[in-house]
Amino acid sequence: FGLGMLAFYTLLVPFKCWRSAGDVLTAKKPALTVFYDRLCPLCNRTVLILNHFDVLRCIDFKSAQDHAAQYPALAVLGQEQLLTDLYALDDKNRIYSGVDTYIQVFFKMRYLSLLGAIMKLPGIYQLAGNRYRLIADSRQRVACTSDCLVSEKLEDNTLYHRFFERAVGEKP
Repeated sequence: FGLGMLAFYTLLVPFKCWRSAGDVLTAKKPALTVFYDRLCPLCNRTVLILNHFDVLRCIDFKSAQDHAAQYPALAVLGQEQLLTDLYALDDKNRIYSGVDTYIQVFFKMRYLSLLGAIMKLPGIYQLAGNRYRLIADSRQRVACTSDCLVSEKLEDNTLYHRFFERAVGEKP
């Protein structure tokens, strides 16, 4: 009961205090830059999820196609190699790839550091690496061509349309 009431007491703290605490905890500049393939739906979903949970703004996500050329440390990697994995570059210009990128993301998010430490354990690291490689090698890339254009509008012939929308259009 006491812990439940303690949760309600946090609501009594003024917003100004929460904002100042957020300003102190939020990173001034990202500690890690993650490069991903923007033509990969799996990569886009992964970035969307990780970005959602990066509440302290410690990670910067950039598409490899658009931003990799601006980073000299990534020049050693070819464009084709850069699109095969998730790559990360920290503030000391160290490059991480694959599972090591995820481990660094968890460490840099701070509150997920324990998960990053667990992923570095022997056995778990190898298992995670094997699963990552299996998924990364079997992912699909969607290069948008003229087939991606929006098709013409389909006719509304559903029950809802026939009953309600046509009934609204008729005068009583």
